[in-house]
Amino acid sequence: MSNPSNTIQLIGRLTADPELRTTTSGKQVCGMRLAVDGLGGKDTAGYIDLSCWNAPGQACARTLTKGWKIAVSGELQISPWESDGRKGLNIGIPFATVQFLTAPRTTTAQDPAPVAEGEPVF
Repeated sequence: MSNPSNTIQLIGRLTADPELRTTTSGKQVCGMRLAVDGLGGKDTAGYIDLSCWNAPGQACARTLTKGWKIAVSGELQISPWESDGRKGLNIGIPFATVQFLTAPRTTTAQDPAPVAEGEPVF
């Protein structure tokens, strides 16, 4: 069960195209990274890793591309890491609820048709 005191809502843009993977148990998960203005300090962006599962994840992978503006909500998780003597924190929402806001400013003929602004994934 989710901890309501640890729920976060953010709006930002995707830093790359979403990646859809299948777990060993057959569930599909879509991984994304969100850039949020001001989250990393004044005049800088902070980055949040997102995961969306099953049908909502499939919708994200099918529709979203780098640059899409989205709104997300979910339980924030922070985990420390260390590599080659460097330390840091991974910040993410492992079970994100995603709402599509606006498409990237540039699109190509190969991009999927945009969804209506404000249309929720599920």
